[in-house]
Amino acid sequence: MIVGRRYRLVALALLLTSAVPRAALAWIASGHVKIAEAAVHALPDTMPPFFRAGYAEIGRSAADPDFFRLRDLPQLRNAESPEHYLDSELLDGAPWPETRYRFLELIFKTGKDPYAVGMLPYSLAEGLQKLAASFAQVRLNPGDRWARARALHHAGVMAHYAGDLCHPLHTTIHYNGRAKPDGSSPQSGIHFKTDSLVTAVFAAGPPALATGPPVDDLLDRIRREFSASHALVDRVYELEDGLGPEAVSAEALALGRERVAASIGFTAALFEAAWELSGRLDLPDWFGELQSDLADPANPAESAVFGPSR
Repeated sequence: MIVGRRYRLVALALLLTSAVPRAALAWIASGHVKIAEAAVHALPDTMPPFFRAGYAEIGRSAADPDFFRLRDLPQLRNAESPEHYLDSELLDGAPWPETRYRFLELIFKTGKDPYAVGMLPYSLAEGLQKLAASFAQVRLNPGDRWARARALHHAGVMAHYAGDLCHPLHTTIHYNGRAKPDGSSPQSGIHFKTDSLVTAVFAAGPPALATGPPVDDLLDRIRREFSASHALVDRVYELEDGLGPEAVSAEALALGRERVAASIGFTAALFEAAWELSGRLDLPDWFGELQSDLADPANPAESAVFGPSR
């Protein structure tokens, strides 16, 4: 049983700071920022203008899920960490249930540790639906600045999980070296080196900007994208010596470009799916009543309870 696996991975990154300049570690967050921004730039004109103009806010929010794993926030860190991965081998081929708590039931029945297995498909699906709910509020009142701000934030957070899913080492027990017979990780450092491909890809030139295929069935699409990512685990290990960060081989760079392009296309497709879903949501009567009771949503300085700010 794997316990505290991502705690040890972060510890490894901290140890590596003695050999790698501190500034060189910024890609850990900036990679998610760049991918999220690129996904917005890949969107068609059918997406709302405020969203396409909000790429910087979306990108900034894409770093938040890692920020939520600070050591000084132990309860939040413990809850957030499994949101970033799914060690699929621990499921023994069992299909994913539709919802998070049915998935937890499955894990408990197999005697596995939910922290070891991870929750990535559900953090992503739930993130898209939060974005859709925020988009629905924007549709109801396009002038609502708070609704627009929430949509940009939820988009960035969801984009982080989409990027994680497209990273092969977020899909496997072999996340940082081939897992030992007892399931523990050798902490080889390959995860750190694989992450560096994002920096190499963007340094080599603009990545491909394209929206992926439409999302018809959300969980099925997540499954298929996950499977494509997981299928590349062995390839990552074959290219380990050329992953970087000091020097990146042509083969590793090609893999990085393919994965970054996949992340951008997948994230953009999820943005579009959330917007399309928002137009079908049946908002409750109380929400419309709440909107009418609140102060002018175009004036963020005014409160429905306390009036204008002083």
